[in-house]
Amino acid sequence: MAASPLTRLAEQLLERSRALDSYNRNLGHDPASFDRESFVDAPLDVEDARKSVINLAQDLKRLAQGPRDLLFESLNTVGAPASHLSWSGLTDLSRSQFNDLANLHFLYRHQVPKHVPVAGDISYADLAAASGLDEVLLRRMVRVAMMNRIFVETDDGRVRHSAASRILHAEPDAMDACGFLLEEMFVRTIPLVNGSGRRRVHICDSACQSPPRRRW
Repeated sequence: MAASPLTRLAEQLLERSRALDSYNRNLGHDPASFDRESFVDAPLDVEDARKSVINLAQDLKRLAQGPRDLLFESLNTVGAPASHLSWSGLTDLSRSQFNDLANLHFLYRHQVPKHVPVAGDISYADLAAASGLDEVLLRRMVRVAMMNRIFVETDDGRVRHSAASRILHAEPDAMDACGFLLEEMFVRTIPLVNGSGRRRVHICDSACQSPPRRRW
């Protein structure tokens, strides 16, 4: 009996993932994790394998979702995933991703990653004080970010960096990119759509018309 599309995708994903693990192992690198960057400056064949893993994982997820959850997620896709209520019930199959983008916007606006030390951790109370935020609000927003692997909560309830949040702390260009996308582009998507149904007179409507023919 031939393998199902779901199984074939899973087998291909496993094969490519093992290739990436072999690359890290052969070079003495740590396995890929959410705590550190992996596959930085990797050779082209490894980068191709990495992209293949991403695409296969997406297709495997979409196939497992089925059409209803896939459509629900598509209606909410703007940013990174976080748990939300789907048509099939309370599940992490569908994600309200624009909420995740708003969460990242919150972190950017209040510069939260900058106030978490590169090494070690910080209490929610100290982080709230450094950010100028209410502690309860900060705790909620940071824990939403944690579902997207931005920040980590220690066993004793303190905040430390994940690989993703550490980049936001250490690389000004990364925060600047967030600011451009969140404060320049994201906020302009609704006016763009609202204005798309209005008839606009283009300069070319009149200026580009051919002149009337002269009768000689």
